[in-house]
Amino acid sequence: MTTVSTIQFTLRSTTLDDMPGALALANACSQESVGADEFTIEDYRNSWGDPARDIATDTRIAETADGTIVGCVELWNNAPYVSCWIWGCVHPEFRGHGIGTALIDWAEDRARVTLDRAPAGTRVVLEVSTSSFHQPSIDLLSERGFRAVRHRASLLRELAGDLPAPIWPAGITVRTMQPGEELALYRAKNEAFRDHWAISKRLSRMASRSGSSAGSTTPTTIDRCGSWRPMAMRSPASRCASREPAKILRWAG
Repeated sequence: MTTVSTIQFTLRSTTLDDMPGALALANACSQESVGADEFTIEDYRNSWGDPARDIATDTRIAETADGTIVGCVELWNNAPYVSCWIWGCVHPEFRGHGIGTALIDWAEDRARVTLDRAPAGTRVVLEVSTSSFHQPSIDLLSERGFRAVRHRASLLRELAGDLPAPIWPAGITVRTMQPGEELALYRAKNEAFRDHWAISKRLSRMASRSGSSAGSTTPTTIDRCGSWRPMAMRSPASRCASREPAKILRWAG
């Protein structure tokens, strides 16, 4: 589908000064989809201020002529570089002008740099998600060739009144983590989620089994997958033998 824009907008690199505008944009979108603000300025400080990230190269802002931020997209690609996570949003009042398409175009093009980062011969997964109730995003992703491959439900429990004290198994106590225990906690968390569909350790093993030797002549390929849910969720997609990027999509409610 071809979208003809009736407004002027540009895509530009992101800076830390954009956090207030990006926060307002993200919460405008979350108010539309879930009826509440999902993000805080601390969320953006932690995310954009992460020294392992380069927001100037891995994030783009869509801005109108008067400087209003009306769209944003982020690309996440961490070691072992076999999964690219795309998170983006467009202000509800500025949809239908090609902003979302332009943001996805940029993200998919940027994701191709991961072909040089990933071990030779491995499959690189391109992932994106949105709420299963947000039809504009579903339409956009479907038109891009994504298809749903996984669902995820959100559970809610009201915490009114006094809650019963937890009963811990024999020999188990709960205490605050102490300095120097970070690595042990990290390993324990990985172990606890070792069978999770999205665990990066599994992706690393998959990459190793696929053949990661420097002399491999097997081409690295990109799959596309998505997950209909509000926030980030990693997932391997079904295997693809094609030399061309396969388009796969993942659902989550």
